[in-house]
Amino acid sequence: MRVNNDVAVVGRNIRLVPYCVYHVEQYFRWATAPSLYPHFTETTREFEYDLQESWVEEENQLMFIALEGNHRPCSIREEVSRMMGQVCLFYPDNDSAEVCILIADAANRGRGYGQEIMSLVMTYAANATPVDRFFVRVQDCQPEIAAFFMKCGFRRGLVNGMDLGVYEKDVSEVEPEGSTVPYHRFRMPRTFR
Repeated sequence: MRVNNDVAVVGRNIRLVPYCVYHVEQYFRWATAPSLYPHFTETTREFEYDLQESWVEEENQLMFIALEGNHRPCSIREEVSRMMGQVCLFYPDNDSAEVCILIADAANRGRGYGQEIMSLVMTYAANATPVDRFFVRVQDCQPEIAAFFMKCGFRRGLVNGMDLGVYEKDVSEVEPEGSTVPYHRFRMPRTFR
């Protein structure tokens, strides 16, 4: 999404940066790692480069790469070495956003980073995009994932009166009105392909 093409969101332990072309190789390693296979479909390197370009151009999706540490901007090499996960927002209609998160580096799971990432991205999106509610989809066979989203303040919701594994959070529950997260703008390299 163009709204975050040049934005880094800064948290206490995390820095969220736009998905750039120089992240693709590490992202491709995640996508082809056997331990993460359930989270990805089969892919190719070329497809991942094309996908990265679409994230920049599409207006109904937003993606950040999560970096360990909230350090000041650093070299591309250091940034890639600190990659620990991703968070995406998909906007299927004018007022809602589906959230997807992945902590790819197992050493960083269970340390509170996921909750910080969710808080950062939802607060940023609530202030930078037209969204009234966030939602996630969780399969019944994933109780630990459902528990994570409930820790983040999501509630199990119904879709047309049916329980389809959707958890929701109203934008008014994200942060108090007018609150923001620290972020800065920078010039993003367009391509290194």
